Amino acid sequence: MIPKELQKRFVEKRQGILRILFNDIDGLAHGRMLVQHLMSHAITSAQPSDNLVDVVKKMQDRDIRHVLVCSTDGSLVGVLSDRDVRSRTGSKVSDAMTADPWIVTAETTVDAAIAQMLARRIGCLPVLRDGLVCGVVTTTDLLMALQCNLRMTEEIAEHLTSSQGAAPAIAGVAQATESPELVAGPR
Repeated sequence: MIPKELQKRFVEKRQGILRILFNDIDGLAHGRMLVQHLMSHAITSAQPSDNLVDVVKKMQDRDIRHVLVCSTDGSLVGVLSDRDVRSRTGSKVSDAMTADPWIVTAETTVDAAIAQMLARRIGCLPVLRDGLVCGVVTTTDLLMALQCNLRMTEEIAEHLTSSQGAAPAIAGVAQATESPELVAGPR
């Protein structure tokens, strides 16, 4: 069972993705979906000198798998993932984090971000705008976008084959974002 707070976050995220898909279907069709459309803006961060146990507890409490590690001036110096925590030891965040992480900008295409994550076998990419952290894109964000895209495609195909046209299908997808299947799993 998915906790209610997590369900609420997922529904809100899906609704945002569907709004973007609906408002820029031409851009989507031409591969112009950008990281800024999918990234999570709520960032959990730590400093390299922070106590590792405390940060791991924060990750567990917030049900997140990645923490961006920033210096005192706010610049990105690393990422601490649940995988880092399982495979490394130490008492400080700097002992376990991945230093100098791969990054993308908010204007990077989603396709390029996915390629980078697959090639490097990583679960998140910090997002920078003008050299400053403005978000993070994770595999969860990308899977939600895929799920919304698949649902939208199914609805459009169903309405096109029933001769009703695509517009009612797109409107129907927005209503389906709160359906239990989208939160809990496949139909």
